[in-house]
Amino acid sequence: MSIRRINKDELIYVHQLANEIWPLTFEKILSKDQIAFMLNWMYSIESLNTQMDNDCTFLLASNDDLKVGYASFQLNYKKGICRLHKLYIHPDLHRQGIGKELIKRISEVCIDHENSQIELNVNRFNKAVAFYIKLGFTIFDEEDIDIGKGFLMEDYIMNLTISQA
Repeated sequence: MSIRRINKDELIYVHQLANEIWPLTFEKILSKDQIAFMLNWMYSIESLNTQMDNDCTFLLASNDDLKVGYASFQLNYKKGICRLHKLYIHPDLHRQGIGKELIKRISEVCIDHENSQIELNVNRFNKAVAFYIKLGFTIFDEEDIDIGKGFLMEDYIMNLTISQA
């Protein structure tokens, strides 16, 4: 498996993966209309370009030539705190250490840039909550975010203190 930073020309891979992964990840949590709305809102090529313009770094995980997952993060979202915006692995490849490797890589970048914590939002009903807890993240708050069109994001806010070890 390889993990590498991608540039704007490669954001199409994130767009394609999101359109494949999101419906599978959220089919039991969100309506089809909300999934479609959020995919367009967060994963259109225009939106992904804007995110990169706003200091988001995108990582792509691949097995040989097969793209299997992605993450995006923003250093110093708050002073000394990295914001993990996205981390998705194809559901057929869960429990193979790919997500853990993405978090490890992000943690290394954080340490290099003097960010001592990673913060994220995750849907309260997403199985990923258990994944993050297993990696040492803790829930420190929750929030409901009105994203328009009558849709609501019901999230936990989680954080991880990064050790240098």
